[in-house]
Parts: sequence; C-alpha cells; structure tokens
Amino acid sequence: MNRVSDAVLAIAVNNSGCCPSLVPYKIENNNIDKSKFEQDYRDFFTATQSHDIVIALEVEGLLDRDVMAILAKYKPKCVELLDLQEHTCDPNKLRVAIITLKKLGIAISVKVVNVYRQWHSLPEYIDAVTIKGADGAGRVAERVDSLESQLCFIKQQSRRLFVIASGGVSSAEDVKLLIDAGADMVSVGTIFAVSSESSMSTATKEKIISSSYSQVEKIGTAKQNALVFAKTENDDTNNTLGLGLGVKDPSAGHVYVGRAIDNITEIRPVADIVKDLTSQL
Repeated sequence: MNRVSDAVLAIAVNNSGCCPSLVPYKIENNNIDKSKFEQDYRDFFTATQSHDIVIALEVEGLLDRDVMAILAKYKPKCVELLDLQEHTCDPNKLRVAIITLKKLGIAISVKVVNVYRQWHSLPEYIDAVTIKGADGAGRVAERVDSLESQLCFIKQQSRRLFVIASGGVSSAEDVKLLIDAGADMVSVGTIFAVSSESSMSTATKEKIISSSYSQVEKIGTAKQNALVFAKTENDDTNNTLGLGLGVKDPSAGHVYVGRAIDNITEIRPVADIVKDLTSQL
C-alpha cells in the first residue's frame, strides 16, 4: 500500500525470510516522491544487502528517468507493473524501459484483477503475474471467480510464468490452499499493514482491528476496497490525499483494506505473523 510499504516494513519482512515489496511514496496528483523512494531503497539495501525485493510501480513511474536510475543502481529482483494494461504512455518508451530492466537481470511482473479477461493481452516479455482476488485491498475486480479457480486457469495456460496469489490472505489455511492450487508465492497486504513495524498510526491500526469487512466500501472510479473514515473532497484518481490522511489518523480519509481485517485481532510483529502464515507448509 502506498504510504505503508516502506523500508522499515520491507526490512522486517526480509528478516522474516520472505520477499518484501516496496511501493514508492506517492504525493499529490499521483506523483512519486523520488527522494523518499531512493532513501527507502537505500535504507533497505544498507540493512539487508539483498536484491530480493519487488518494486511495485505504475508504468508512468517506470518511465521516469530518475526512477529508472534508482532501479539500475540497486537492481531489485522484480518490478511489478500495476497498470500495464490500462496505461496511456508511449509504448516505444515502455519497450525501451523493459529491455533495459531485462538486461540488468530484473524480472518483470504484472498485476491482474481478472485473469480470464486479461490473459490474452499479457505481453510475452513478462516473467511473472500476480493475480489479485476480489477480497483484496485497493483495486479489485467486482465480479470474478475465486483465486483458486484463476490459479488453475493460468497454470493450464502457461507452465513458464511464476504465479503469485494475492487478496484477502490472512491465515495459514489461506496460504496452504493457494499453494496447493498452484501459486508459486502468496502475497499479503492488509495483515502486514497492521503489523508493529508498519508506519500506519497506532490509532488507525486499532480502528482497522475494530472494524469488519462488511464496512469496506468501493471508492473512486477505480472502485478500490477501502475503509472510509471521512470523505475526502477533490482527491485524485488514485485517492492519494485521502489515503495520506487515513494512515495517520482514523478521523479523516481512508485506508485500503481487504477481507483479511476479519481475522486481525491485535497488532503483532511481522516475524510472528509470518511464522503463523507459514505454519502449514
């Protein structure tokens, strides 16, 4: 989640034996705070000396010269493109950026919310796909089959792609079910956002814990799953202003959450969360 997936959380996830993600901090009008992005990445690399991290970006961010320079310097394991099939950027510039990343040994992943609709338009150059189920936080499909069904479909279509399952994961049973269904990796979001190491305020974490998935709304044109504290006027298309307010204080704005909130009962360290999630593997 923007404003939450930072260096401190990434370091904690790495130290727990998992592959973390880093989402560049967004400011108004969906622009990346490039100095904070570089600082977060530098802090992560200094602490871990690891390249095992996923950088989640929109295509417009990837095409930024300064962002590309940061990626070239630290060489993450993977760049995940969040809007590959919706962007309006120059396809030739994107092709050059992808070639550059590939030459650096950086894998390319794409996030999809409906694999049946989006499968045939996925480019051949991708190495991995993240299937985000309808129970996840943020942008999801409104009507789609279960994650297990989508996993079975994509495994039938391709044996080459590395497949990540995401959306609503909060228990060891969820993780085992998705791995057994064919996922190579399982991604979690909401449950880490409420961890001890998350930069989200304690008050907001406690508000999430006391809430339920039945209170989640779909907000904005992207229909993002969110727990809304108060409506934010004149927000951008990614609801960035409201998110910035919500992660600091549950009296304003909103936070993106998924069905996992129904299984979160306390604020816990990442290491304890990971130990529980992997206990049936």
